[in-house]
Amino acid sequence: MIKQRSQFQELVNLLRASQCHFQIWWVLKNETDRKRFVRTMNSYLYFFSPAISAHFVALVTALFIFHDSDERSVGIPVLLQSWEKSGKIDRANADGLRCRIGQLEPLLKKLRFIRHKVIAHRSRSPTYNEAFRKASLTPDNLQELLTQTCAILHDLGRLIGEDVPTSFIGSPDGDTRQLLEDLRAFRAARFAKLEISS
Repeated sequence: MIKQRSQFQELVNLLRASQCHFQIWWVLKNETDRKRFVRTMNSYLYFFSPAISAHFVALVTALFIFHDSDERSVGIPVLLQSWEKSGKIDRANADGLRCRIGQLEPLLKKLRFIRHKVIAHRSRSPTYNEAFRKASLTPDNLQELLTQTCAILHDLGRLIGEDVPTSFIGSPDGDTRQLLEDLRAFRAARFAKLEISS
């Protein structure tokens, strides 16, 4: 049981990281913020381009881990089955959580497609762009998966006597915007200084 609690805590920590990855990725990717900060991001292209990709890959990977049902994994379905088998969770509650996970299947199918074709394994076909078009995995889909995963993990934690925060403390999106503002101000000051000295 100690091992499962440790694995559950791993998922809680991964959830916090996933929320950060989503919020940072979304600030760097969404049209409103990109318009506002595109010149700043382009000035540091070799930082921001891989950062956008890295946060997306980390998010997709984490969401896959949460819903991995391979018995060797620490996914929610595996922990749920283990706790049901040991009597820690009764069948009705376990079935209720499994039903909620099952309702996510259309979104998980899109996620698995991207993970299997683009991230974990790079298939020759489809191409990178074709894979994203075919999967039609949207930012709203990712947000929904993250929100529902958080709710499921919270309810699972309640059933086993573990606390899972339902809201994120801190503001990764706010910090990211502030970083971009600071970089923009730094660039403006640097260019103003260059103009004065010329």
